[in-house]
Amino acid sequence: MRTRTELDARLEHLSQMLPPWLAKARHDAQFWPHFTVLAGELLADTAGAETAHAVRRIEAMLTANGKDPAVWYRACAKRNHRHPGLPPLPGPWRAR
Repeated sequence: MRTRTELDARLEHLSQMLPPWLAKARHDAQFWPHFTVLAGELLADTAGAETAHAVRRIEAMLTANGKDPAVWYRACAKRNHRHPGLPPLPGPWRAR
């Protein structure tokens, strides 16, 4: 598990990656699988309040860049369905 400072630095890095990444992606199908893996790796190092904090930040960065967080939730659920050996990604999509 990482400290809040380390988590915030990783979240900020992901946030800074989004605008150029989205500008280069020709279609959402190029964006969501990769984003889901990166966000999942980041969330895998969190627990409890830190997970909730990270999910809120990820939702905000997606929204700020014109992406619907609900699509991220669905992409995470699909990822876990296709690769059942992977641990479930933490997040609020289970409750929605």
